[in-house]
Amino acid sequence: MEEIRRTDGHILRRNTRLSLDFNSPYDPNHATPEENSFEVRKGNGAMVGPISFQKFGHNRAAADTPWGRMEVAKSSLLGPFEVTLGGTPIARYSLNMSRTRMNVTFTQGGEMSFEAKLLTKALSCATGSGRVEVLWEGEYGPADIRQDGLIRRDMPKELSDKIDETRADYKRRKKAKLLDPGEPKTILMPYYVQWRVLFPKEYDGRDDLLSSLMFITSFRFLQAEVPPSG
Repeated sequence: MEEIRRTDGHILRRNTRLSLDFNSPYDPNHATPEENSFEVRKGNGAMVGPISFQKFGHNRAAADTPWGRMEVAKSSLLGPFEVTLGGTPIARYSLNMSRTRMNVTFTQGGEMSFEAKLLTKALSCATGSGRVEVLWEGEYGPADIRQDGLIRRDMPKELSDKIDETRADYKRRKKAKLLDPGEPKTILMPYYVQWRVLFPKEYDGRDDLLSSLMFITSFRFLQAEVPPSG
């Protein structure tokens, strides 16, 4: 029986991408903003807007977001990452060596120590009034069907055929040198991963908290999508 969907908090969603070139896997370092994008939604699923990374590197990135231009960077190898909104610092974060804990300091006030998950990038922190969480909700497939872990099962034939046709066309245009240098080299898949950002009522109105956690999670997930040799 399908579980009842939650409608609280805010949703962060990432549609997966599939490389059109068998010899070149998807790599956020060389992707277009269209490919390095996430969706911000209200808890009931209504669209708020995209987080679209205009620049991405392992230690530095910039994105257009529903809150404005956000950037993240660290000035030294062992230093913390600083998050800015419209050029103004709003948060600073660092991970321990095992990447299982993240400390975040917010410029508007407050410091939180999160439990951090390596695979899902979920975050959880206990505060005096409740938990602040970036809750991993899993992966979903066509028709919003919950997948079994991260495995895509029973891909619809029409989707498989579309992928084959698109890849064949890409290969033909690449061989004929007809590719647009700025065009995506991946196809958008009808599969997505999703998180839900939750915090106690006392933090209502703290857009710095919401935007920081969503932006940091997006950045960390793109870091994890970089191929091992990328």
